[in-house]
Amino acid sequence: MATLDAITLLELTFFLLFSWVGIYQLTKNFRGRFSWFVLTFLGATSLLFVFDILVSQIDRIELYQILHRLWASVITIAIAFGFHLSVLVQPPERLKILRPYLVGAYLGSALIVAFILTTNLIVDYSEPLRLPFHGNLIYQAGSWYWAGAAFNSALTLGVFANFWYTFRRAPHRSKSWFQSLFALVGLSFYLIAATLIITHHYRPIDFASYQFNALVTVGTLFAVYSIMRFNLFIEEERVIFGREFWYSSIVMLIVLLTYLLILALIPG
Repeated sequence: MATLDAITLLELTFFLLFSWVGIYQLTKNFRGRFSWFVLTFLGATSLLFVFDILVSQIDRIELYQILHRLWASVITIAIAFGFHLSVLVQPPERLKILRPYLVGAYLGSALIVAFILTTNLIVDYSEPLRLPFHGNLIYQAGSWYWAGAAFNSALTLGVFANFWYTFRRAPHRSKSWFQSLFALVGLSFYLIAATLIITHHYRPIDFASYQFNALVTVGTLFAVYSIMRFNLFIEEERVIFGREFWYSSIVMLIVLLTYLLILALIPG
């Protein structure tokens, strides 16, 4: 059974929050293209917490390596979907220009994921290094790590550039202006997290996975707030985060707390 410390409880909470926002939006607009992309993006972000919880509970290097490969793959997929979402909110004339880049984004991401899962070219899994903090294992950068890092960094900067474009074009303090503003602030935290994780592979630093997840969490919270408050990525105004959303969220939270309380009371 997982140890229910403060970090684990927080990661479970944010896992449910991000998953629930994506699921709720999908149930309100099942056929909307944005709804599926948002669910996938938030779902991939939520999986980072699941991986971190699982990693903290295992002591076999083989399992740790599998989870690390999946973790790195999920990050790559989330970045690709984030780029796609940033393209979809562009004005029609810019959307036509950017659509071809989506093919390259997905092809490149698929190639990187394939290399991560099957080779040591992106991350070298042959010799893990155990760090003195939290018992974490890290891996050296593979011979092609720079290529994967450069590709994902380019996509992330592309997302930033797209929202900066919509921010500059939007009327001051309009809904679209706030949508882009909160997206840009959230992306700033993603960029910090990306810089730290790239540095971490080349020169190990005192930086634990939950700290990376904390940066991702803050960045995603800004995106979730923009979705809930200013309808970012929502195609129809009927998708409203009103009383129904909050009532169902409270019920889900009560069920979760009850479940965790029962787990805590069960002898180990």
